[in-house]
Amino acid sequence: MIKKLLLVFFSLSLLPGTVFASGQSGQYYPPSHSDFYNKKFSWQIFFSNNVKKVEFTQYDIKMKKRSVLYHKSVKGNSYLWVDFYCKGMVSVEFFDKKGKVVDSFIRGTAEKYLDDSSCSYPYAATFSDYDDKKGRYASDTFKKKTKRK
Repeated sequence: MIKKLLLVFFSLSLLPGTVFASGQSGQYYPPSHSDFYNKKFSWQIFFSNNVKKVEFTQYDIKMKKRSVLYHKSVKGNSYLWVDFYCKGMVSVEFFDKKGKVVDSFIRGTAEKYLDDSSCSYPYAATFSDYDDKKGRYASDTFKKKTKRK
C-alpha cells in the first residue's frame, strides 16, 4: 500500500505543467529578547511563475470594511518577506499579467503573536527587513543600546 502511494505521488510530481501555488512559504516570530517581540511577525510570501502582482487587504469584520493596504508588482518564481502588525485578518491575492486573480489566501486573526490590536494603515502590514542569511530583522538590536560616536 505504501509503495503504491509513493508511486502515485512520484508520478504526479513529474507531470508536465505541474504548477506550484503562491502563498506563505516561511515565517519568523521574533524571540522574547527581540526589539520586535509581540510587536510584529513576518511571513515569507512565494510567487509562482505566472504571478505579476500581489495585493494585501485588511478586513475589519466589526466595521464591515475592506481596506487595501498595498499592492506591488512582483517577479514570478520569487518571494518577499512581509511584516504583520495587526491582529486582524489580512487577505493576500495574487494576480497574473492580465489582472486576473490566480491564487489567494487569508491570514487569520493573530491573537497569539501581537500585543497591540491597532490595525490602522500603514502599520497593519509592510514589507520586511528580515535578513534570510542572519535569521533576524536587519534593524533588530535585541534591546542593546547603540554606542554614540
